[in-house]
Amino acid sequence: MNSIFFLIHKNPHMASASLAKFSEMLRYQLYECNDKQILLEKEIGYLHNFIELEKLRQDEDVTVHCDMQPPAHPWLIAPFILMTFVENAFKHVSRHANHPNHIDIRLHTADDQLHFAVSNSSGGGLSGQVLHYGGIGLRNVKRRLDLLYPDQYELNITQTPDRFDVSLTMQLEAAVTTSTVNYLHHA
Repeated sequence: MNSIFFLIHKNPHMASASLAKFSEMLRYQLYECNDKQILLEKEIGYLHNFIELEKLRQDEDVTVHCDMQPPAHPWLIAPFILMTFVENAFKHVSRHANHPNHIDIRLHTADDQLHFAVSNSSGGGLSGQVLHYGGIGLRNVKRRLDLLYPDQYELNITQTPDRFDVSLTMQLEAAVTTSTVNYLHHA
């Protein structure tokens, strides 16, 4: 909200577009995420809006690359299961003045598998604390994956002194479409 507030005077057009994204995010959180699973396409839309708003808060020293391919089929996913990884990347990205800082987010589907990867440059000492001592968000998302997708996912989290990487592959469930319902009804 603060970023949008400051944009109102600096760039009203961008502020208006950002406010629309923020409004879409709130609508998604309030009305569309009450089900156990939602369309992956909607989750990707939410992530895109979040990333665009977060980019407003970043210094020019941080490069954000996002490649999230829209799914070819109507797959279902638990709401916000991917969000923690994206939030952490923005929260813990390095802020070095003398070398590149980056966040890289990739998502695509192949057959009935989701492939999701998030990588960010890190500042050294803090990332170790995130993985080993803190990281309550990472523990919670791991617990959710265990409960919602038992034996249907692979999560790898790695860190080096200058980088933090998350890779998630998980089984997706197809959404029941109107044509499927009609076929089942007439069978």
